[in-house]
Amino acid sequence: MAEFRQAGGKIDITATKAIAYHEVVVIGNIIAVASHSASIGEKTSAYTEGVYEIKKGNEEITQGAKVYLTTDGAITATAEGNTYAGIAWRNATANDVVADVKINA
Repeated sequence: MAEFRQAGGKIDITATKAIAYHEVVVIGNIIAVASHSASIGEKTSAYTEGVYEIKKGNEEITQGAKVYLTTDGAITATAEGNTYAGIAWRNATANDVVADVKINA
């Protein structure tokens, strides 16, 4: 038996470091986008669904590819050492500075 708790589009978090509005944060094995800024120890919430424009390195990203978040907060196609972020929502050239990502997809 399961009991409904919430739709799951947002997660409540306690900031372990200062978080800026719309900053991408890692929570265990998922990423989320902060809905508000927060100081250390402050409670806030973060979005766990949707398509977001996130900075990326100077590599080509193919639409539909699995993408990952590096420790410096950039999107990459390299899995090793990085956190799974989601699916590339559109193609991004090496010269693009951002990638559209459907997070946690």
